[in-house]
Amino acid sequence: MRIGIVVITVLILLGGASYVTVNVLNPPPAEVAQDYLELLVDREFSKLPAYYHSEHPHPTAADLADSFGQFAAAFGLSAVELLRFTPKEESLTNATYQYQLQYTSQYFPPLLIEDDISLSREGLFDWRVEWIDNFPLPDYGLAAKYSRTRITPERGSLYDRQGHLLAGLGSIVSIGVQPGRIQDPDQLHQILQQTLELSPEYVRRQYQAPGVQEHWFVPLITVSEQRYAELDPILRPVPGVFFRREETRVYPAGASAGHITGYIGEVSTELIAQYPQREYEVGEKMGRSGLEYGLEEQLRGHPGYQFYVEPNNGRRTMLTERPVVTGESIHLTLDQEMQELAVELLSDKRA
Repeated sequence: MRIGIVVITVLILLGGASYVTVNVLNPPPAEVAQDYLELLVDREFSKLPAYYHSEHPHPTAADLADSFGQFAAAFGLSAVELLRFTPKEESLTNATYQYQLQYTSQYFPPLLIEDDISLSREGLFDWRVEWIDNFPLPDYGLAAKYSRTRITPERGSLYDRQGHLLAGLGSIVSIGVQPGRIQDPDQLHQILQQTLELSPEYVRRQYQAPGVQEHWFVPLITVSEQRYAELDPILRPVPGVFFRREETRVYPAGASAGHITGYIGEVSTELIAQYPQREYEVGEKMGRSGLEYGLEEQLRGHPGYQFYVEPNNGRRTMLTERPVVTGESIHLTLDQEMQELAVELLSDKRA
């Protein structure tokens, strides 16, 4: 009888000890899952492989870092937050929890991610995460590629009080030559010098420069559409002369209002750093003087962005976007005809 009582007591003690070891001394599944998700939030990818169940395929720390790094760069990721964590199913051997992550971007509205995380026991004591290929975004996995497209805003125009364009989108014409089509170099040089004041030495130096091919268009000078209309009947018959039209910002009032409208130029690295909120990019144009500079924010607008995912063996899809803001067109109190008259009357006088 006593032996039976002793055996039962020992079994109870052993069972209690096992329970304490399994459920008290080792973290419960909810705690393991939360720790894992917090490491994701903190981007501590080197620590994540220790959480994965060894009997389930799982990525390396480098795989996680590479995929998330590309996502973060394309999305303009600025913060990751764990917003919600709730139990979904718990048993002695398995547990599933639902969580919600928020990705915050410097370009796009926040992305809310809702998904499940499942754990199972590995051995008697430890809980491990069963990897599902749903990171950084569900349904796409680690093999997906991410990209961002930038949409440059159309710059607003400047008009005088009568609605005449002072600064805005227009076109200019580039006048040049095609070396292989030149038949009479002396005639070509003479006409270009008479009409455009281009010296024969300059013209020859351009189309005979090292590396220039016979079929190339070699630009020599750009002129306004009005000037091109005057030159076209004179230059078009000359063999070797060609024209190329290109869109650009134009200032039809010319020198009479140039000191007022100002001009645009390529943004410098210093200005990119000075105005981060404007999101300038290298090579972009901005106002550098006059009203172009003073009214830069209104005239420029704000760039838009599109965020794309390209799944492995899938179709490129836009996930979210920030619409482009077109620049504002501004009407001034300036009267272009009066301005031109004033310039003519003053001539070289200061006023």
